[in-house]
Amino acid sequence: MYRYIADVISSWEFQFFEMALLPAAMENQKVHDFFIYNEDNNKNKCKLCDFEMTGKHASNLKRHIERKHKELVQKIETNKKQVAADQPPIKQFLETAYVKVKITKADILDACLELVTKNGRPLKIVEDSGFLKILKPMCDAFSPPLKINRFNIRNLIQEKASSIRLHIKNVLQNRLISIKVDCVSRLDRAIIGINAQLHNGSEVRCYTLAMKEIHVQHTSVNLTTIIQKVLESFEVSLRQIYTLTVDNGANMVLAGNKLNQLCKVDLDAEHSECECIFTEIEIDQIQVDLPQDSITTVRCAAHTLNLVVSDFLKEIKIDLSKIRTLCKKLRTPTILNLLHLENLNKPILDCATRWNSTYLMCDRVLTLKEFCLKSSNDIKELRLKNTEWDAVKNLCDLLKPLYEFSLKLQKLNLLPSDFYFQWFSLRSKTLKSSSKYSVALSKCLEKRSHILNSVPIISSVFLDPRYQVVLLREQKNDAKAHLREIYQRQLALGDDAVFNASAASAWMSGDRKTVANASAMCASAPKPAVGAAKSIGSPAGVKKFTYAERRTAAQTLRSHARSNVATPSPVWLKKVEWARTVFPIYGQEKPQQEGAQAKRQRSIELSGPSAKRSKIQPSVSFAEITKDRVLLGLKDRGNPENRIPRNK
Repeated sequence: MYRYIADVISSWEFQFFEMALLPAAMENQKVHDFFIYNEDNNKNKCKLCDFEMTGKHASNLKRHIERKHKELVQKIETNKKQVAADQPPIKQFLETAYVKVKITKADILDACLELVTKNGRPLKIVEDSGFLKILKPMCDAFSPPLKINRFNIRNLIQEKASSIRLHIKNVLQNRLISIKVDCVSRLDRAIIGINAQLHNGSEVRCYTLAMKEIHVQHTSVNLTTIIQKVLESFEVSLRQIYTLTVDNGANMVLAGNKLNQLCKVDLDAEHSECECIFTEIEIDQIQVDLPQDSITTVRCAAHTLNLVVSDFLKEIKIDLSKIRTLCKKLRTPTILNLLHLENLNKPILDCATRWNSTYLMCDRVLTLKEFCLKSSNDIKELRLKNTEWDAVKNLCDLLKPLYEFSLKLQKLNLLPSDFYFQWFSLRSKTLKSSSKYSVALSKCLEKRSHILNSVPIISSVFLDPRYQVVLLREQKNDAKAHLREIYQRQLALGDDAVFNASAASAWMSGDRKTVANASAMCASAPKPAVGAAKSIGSPAGVKKFTYAERRTAAQTLRSHARSNVATPSPVWLKKVEWARTVFPIYGQEKPQQEGAQAKRQRSIELSGPSAKRSKIQPSVSFAEITKDRVLLGLKDRGNPENRIPRNK
């Protein structure tokens, strides 16, 4: 297909372009060949006369050659003409009226989709006249012609969004995930954002589940309802949520607690259902080991750090009103024009909801100190005492480590152990500071250090060999117990990332050497046949499975028995194979049990100790037997002898 290009350049413009587009870079390169540049002193030394020139501008170097070495001018002009002759003229490119472009319908639709989503352009842009002049010739070249308007592009966006949601739903299926929730108000609109974060393969992935506008009051009940609906749309159950990261708002923290309570209610109902499954399979001697499914509320570290700064400013009671008045005066149009003429930046005003705004305001004021001192004679709002300037300088020096720490907290894949170490490093730097406010800042950091005592953060530090040494023995024991519970939850969910029965058994038994080699041994070991029973000839051959493993195996076998899929996936068959090793007799016909009458008759006929034979005659009722006897084991507190009378 071809695209028409209008020929709007006249003949005299051709000559202008040819002169303007001469290879000046090549000419400069030839000039520089006669000089040796020294970066240390920024000087060029001529190779012919050892003359030194400051700078490396080509015009100055060429002027030196023209004045001192005229014999080389002819050589440079010859090289210039040769390069110009070798280069094809620009007319050759402009005389072609059409160009051939290889593009498909999918490429055009993807480009329009990216234009209105990633680039943020309105849908109406695909119907603008200027855009249609470019797009219409390409669309008409197809057979049948491709039609593009804002309506089909909107439908394309919906289809693309549906496919992305389906992909996220498949990724989150049966996975233990962390949820991040935050609310923002902008231009009289309130938006809630919900992200899901999980470990996918060799990296940590974060998916946006919703950016939803809120039309109700931001209470904990309403927020809990919204979060539940979003999770249900992606088929994510509450028992899949490991942590919920929120800010320090009371409504957010209370919403996390409500979700945790709902998770426990769902867990109790699920355990009752699983007991029914075990009854159907007829598993004897089940040792119940319930995993502690719960949602841990984690408070945002960056928001907590912002609260530390707020507490610190209230503690030292520093007056920032004069600094704010100075910034407001500097932001007036008259003074702002003067700042632009001197290439100075615009002042910044602090805001209570903007992180690091106080530090950025004071730091910008310090850069404008000379301008304020110079203009303070004419403008009284710009006057500050030397003690006030010193106070601003000390405040900036003290808040700078907090500002740098907040930037580190905004990294994409920040580990909790790194945050743990950086927080303690910040406290150490604060204590070593010579500022008179360092003690107050250290107290504020200590006040907000409760976020470090969260069990997930302690467990993350325990898994990091760099910082594990800072934990106490009690903290290490708590981390081990927590990690075992998390592993049980992952097995109960059927998480493919940890679906390894040998590694699970080794981890639960505490055998570190077995844990290190469990995955490799499981991969190389022969798999038992489907339906094969385990050897139980000796106690060593008995495989002890945890409650979570038995629950997962029971659910897998029931789903497999009810499924109508003709060709299950290899992953599913692998799970079914493992589940049959847990319950090898599942699905087999039950042996017919003899009735109660036959059991009693057989016990009478068998010889043996009288203690093992039934003393109750099958033809006599229980009421007749106990009529003239005292029931052993029952006491009547109202009788002096603690015995029930025979007539009663």
